[in-house]
Amino acid sequence: MNKPLIAGLLTAWCVLLVAPAWIVYFVFRGIDADTPIIGPIIAIWIVGYLLQLGVFIAATRKASRNGIGGWFLASTMPFVADWTVPVAPWSPAAVLIVVGAYAAWFYSRIERSDELQRNGIPAAGTVLEIETPLMNTIINDVYIRRTMMLRIERSDGAAPYQAKYTGTFMLGEVPKPGDVFNVRIDPKDPHHLETTDETPKTSAPQNYSTVAEQLQQLDDMHRRGALTDDEFTEAKRRILRG
Repeated sequence: MNKPLIAGLLTAWCVLLVAPAWIVYFVFRGIDADTPIIGPIIAIWIVGYLLQLGVFIAATRKASRNGIGGWFLASTMPFVADWTVPVAPWSPAAVLIVVGAYAAWFYSRIERSDELQRNGIPAAGTVLEIETPLMNTIINDVYIRRTMMLRIERSDGAAPYQAKYTGTFMLGEVPKPGDVFNVRIDPKDPHHLETTDETPKTSAPQNYSTVAEQLQQLDDMHRRGALTDDEFTEAKRRILRG
């Protein structure tokens, strides 16, 4: 994850979001009321809107994070800044504070995720269940959000447990029950975790050295009710297929 690039993109996004409003205000504020300037003003607004939206798309794509809040700001705040600046020249500054606060929060999440991936407790997370959303959350026509239940097996020998994980995946690469993630666990909060690989491995955790051991673990999970019959059958098929 290129954090300096993401930080630069988020900064550029904040500036581009309000720049058209200030440009129009300072360039056209002394123009006579009868001068036809609506066309140039609208052109500046449209160019600015498209530029800031493109930069935000690039930032969320590089970060592979959910940017729904940013999408709302990117879609509405330019209009707030553009239409209010003739009445209140300070309005772009207010908009800049709002979007800047969001960009700082968004980047702090990226930094926290990166820190956890580097220094968290290694573990294997086996997908037990994928929650079916009421509606698909698709980001940039490339990524999709999914929440799943994982069985967490830590490398430090702690007892296995279950935890929810919400991740962003490329379309067509959404995990299935039985898939395995390499994850990092927050030592202070065992239910806070991050994956270290974008797509899961369709095999059992690395500490199971043989197919027999993998099948035994799968059978134990099935008998405890952690896997449904269909999930058990699918996971078993994946193991035997290799």
